[in-house]
Amino acid sequence: RGIAAAVGVLATFALLAGATVRIGYSTLSNITVFETLVGGLLIAFGLLVVSGRAPSISVPLPERRSSVFGFGVFGAGYALAGAGCVAPVFLSVVARAIALPSETAVLLLAVYAGTVAVLMAATTVATGVGLVSNANRVMNHAGLLKRIAGAVMIVAGIGQLYLSLVVY
Repeated sequence: RGIAAAVGVLATFALLAGATVRIGYSTLSNITVFETLVGGLLIAFGLLVVSGRAPSISVPLPERRSSVFGFGVFGAGYALAGAGCVAPVFLSVVARAIALPSETAVLLLAVYAGTVAVLMAATTVATGVGLVSNANRVMNHAGLLKRIAGAVMIVAGIGQLYLSLVVY
């Protein structure tokens, strides 16, 4: 299942790489315009979570959520959700690879993809094992963990705003 999640991430990145090659790096690099909006939303939602006023959103997962295909879809969704953070780096790697000889470009992209795949598979497996073995202990601290998650969202939003307004 961890490998399926990694394949989902890689499939999403492959589509993004194909779009980069087809459309061009300079066109896709303009997606950073959304970083300011995402940063503001992260801060606002983080404040709601920390204060305990976040809306309770419950989405029933389909029955296949534990299937291999379901984990592949999870990986693809994870890559899409994280695209705002990793797209500039990934697009730079793809743009650099395009300028290199074919063998070097393939090696560069394979190392990047392999690293992402290993990290995604390891995280998925570790999360699954950790949740199964520590579910009751974790649930005893659910309120605290939600507030910590809200604080992390606020910090991520501040970082996102800093990158979009100061660095870029």
